[in-house]
Amino acid sequence: MKISTNRALLNLLQWAISELSFLEELKLTGGEYDTYEKDLWIDISCLIGDCSRLLNDNGKADEFQIVDAARNIRERMKGVRGCDEWTLSINQMRGLNADWDDDWNGDEESSP
Repeated sequence: MKISTNRALLNLLQWAISELSFLEELKLTGGEYDTYEKDLWIDISCLIGDCSRLLNDNGKADEFQIVDAARNIRERMKGVRGCDEWTLSINQMRGLNADWDDDWNGDEESSP
């Protein structure tokens, strides 16, 4: 397997683990998973397993199914997060979602 493929799989694993961590945080703050979140948790866990098998067994998982599963999970996570992780990160960096900065009030020139 190519190094670039391994790197892509490792990036996908990192993303999947972060999504799983997000779901775990929801469970800690909100109690139990609903059926939608539980199904997502199972699918993300399976994706992590498939990526691991592909890395370790050198091709015993279907790369195209892994990509389809990841796309499906990304779309479904939008329903849980309200948007995709990339948009959320960019918005936080730009200050469009000021939850992480309590002093920011929307006016860039104002002082705290």
